[in-house]
Amino acid sequence: MAERTAVLVLGMHRSGTSALTRLFNLLGAALPERLVPPGPGNPLGHWEPLELVALHDTILAAAGSHVYGLFDVAPEWFDSAAAAHFAHIVARTITRNYGAAMLIVVKDPRLSLLVPIWRQALAQLDITPRYIIPFRDPYAVAASLQRREGGHENAALWPLARVVLLWLRYILAAEHASRGAPRSFVSFDTLLADWPCELARLTRQIALSWPRDAAAMADKISAFLKPAERHETATHPVIWPDTLPAHLPAVYHALMVAVTAPDSGAQVFDAARTARATGISLLRSYIEAMETELRRLAPLQEIRNSRSWRLTAPLRTIGRLLASDTYGNKGVVREAPRPFQPGRIPENLAAVTMRDLSADIDGLTADDAGLDSGVTAKCDGGGISRKRRLREKQAAGAKTSWLRSGCPRPFRARVVWSGRRDLNPRPPVPQSECHPCQGKTGPDIARKSRALARIVLSCPVMTWYLFRWHNRNRKPRHGRSPDHPRRR
Repeated sequence: MAERTAVLVLGMHRSGTSALTRLFNLLGAALPERLVPPGPGNPLGHWEPLELVALHDTILAAAGSHVYGLFDVAPEWFDSAAAAHFAHIVARTITRNYGAAMLIVVKDPRLSLLVPIWRQALAQLDITPRYIIPFRDPYAVAASLQRREGGHENAALWPLARVVLLWLRYILAAEHASRGAPRSFVSFDTLLADWPCELARLTRQIALSWPRDAAAMADKISAFLKPAERHETATHPVIWPDTLPAHLPAVYHALMVAVTAPDSGAQVFDAARTARATGISLLRSYIEAMETELRRLAPLQEIRNSRSWRLTAPLRTIGRLLASDTYGNKGVVREAPRPFQPGRIPENLAAVTMRDLSADIDGLTADDAGLDSGVTAKCDGGGISRKRRLREKQAAGAKTSWLRSGCPRPFRARVVWSGRRDLNPRPPVPQSECHPCQGKTGPDIARKSRALARIVLSCPVMTWYLFRWHNRNRKPRHGRSPDHPRRR
């Protein structure tokens, strides 16, 4: 009877682990039905068991680490009762996801940090492990991580130094845990360039026969392993910079040698593990503080990925534009901006933005006479009747103008100028000259106001808010609300 075998794909994120897993699956290795769905960072699929990924995060948290942490799990923890308990859970999860399949493939970058637990779980199920360790140039990994994580958080949180330390953690952990077992190192770039040669080599090194013939599946494999799907081709310079760990060039060179000799380079890898652990321990308190801050800001990533955050992006853009002097805010009294507090989203975002928008439209549509007289802009919208506004305007000697700014008829802003000419008087300025307040002329202000109106009406959400704001003080006709549809 043939023995059951598990191909464990280890390695750092963005290093070709998904490509190899799908390759083995096309050759007959079993995958569970529930997989992590494709995402923006990997549109062809991650090929990771959904239940095992969640379990790995739980195990790492119990061991005092996490997927992007820089600290290794203490070796003595794998001999504890908690580790033995998690090994039983992993064994049950394997049975539930893979059933009685004779050849399975398991891929998750977190697996590189938890090989001792998997070794115990596979021993309980009488499954023999085979290890595949793909690797990639750390510069390309850094570029890929910055591109993927830049959609969730600031790309500045992923500098090259951090990615290199994380790359060393995964590579060194996978290499050390797989010693003494059949294993093979695979360069991701070489795999894309000549996958048949790489497949034959690694199959020979791990002494495994695939259920399906590679020649029969060549068309599907070639269609999947397309070099065009590799978005980053960055490589390290000829001379490694001094700002990176000194043992990084030796580790990368040892990986290239291990492709043909999997059991070589143990001395280089051990020296790198010792040097990395020493350097990390010296900055342990600082790194822990930074990782704690990153975990505290993690909920903001979910908000930034939500649909409502994307739909309200024009609102925030207009708020930033109006907060600056780009559109010539004249005579408008604004509140001091509140400092941004991570973890708290400003309340009534739409109401605050519309209030600022109405005030700034008043300031943008002022004619030179109103500006020179030093009057103050006031938004029309406080529940005051039209006759009362006209009386106050005539008593104060104010002027009234209408701004259409290229907007449809329902979206026009009434601008009421109130005040007296003896308040903060300024000398008259010819219309052809720039105003001394902001250096903007009347035509320039009108042009920018039309551009602002086009920005507002380009977003459906913003148009809806503007429509509600325009009709909030309209009196209902025939006992109906302004939003009630007419009878036909």
